[in-house]
Amino acid sequence: MKKIFKLDLTDVSETTIEIMKNTLQHEIEETKGTISNETCWLMGSSTDEEISGHMSNIEVQEEYQKVLQKAFDELDNPEEMLTSVTDGKAVRELYMNEDDETVLIGTETLGSVLISEDGKYANESARKMDEQIYYYVPDDVFNLSDESLRSWVTAFCN
Repeated sequence: MKKIFKLDLTDVSETTIEIMKNTLQHEIEETKGTISNETCWLMGSSTDEEISGHMSNIEVQEEYQKVLQKAFDELDNPEEMLTSVTDGKAVRELYMNEDDETVLIGTETLGSVLISEDGKYANESARKMDEQIYYYVPDDVFNLSDESLRSWVTAFCN
């Protein structure tokens, strides 16, 4: 299956994202209307050919609606999108031993999705997520044991 989502929206403005969301929402509503109309036509069908045609159209429209909804959800919930970009391993808690503090450590891949090279956030949700991350580490360092990761972070943060 082709993957058409997981877009890099780093350089896309909030306004553009809102336009995209509104467009998708409008198309979702239009598709629901088409499904409703096809259902009405199906109920009034009298031949097997008509029934088969309307059933097929409903199936196609329902699949299309699911794809549109997935695209909308990814724009509306970037945390889910960002987690999937990094295979679900984008952030982890790490106990730092200082003042009984537990912090969130993120991968550099996650950081690059949240913040562009010129320092701009992908969107408001990305900013909120970034503000919770204590430190970004290289992806290969991210999977070290807690003790090794704590030593690595302490060495680079001090």
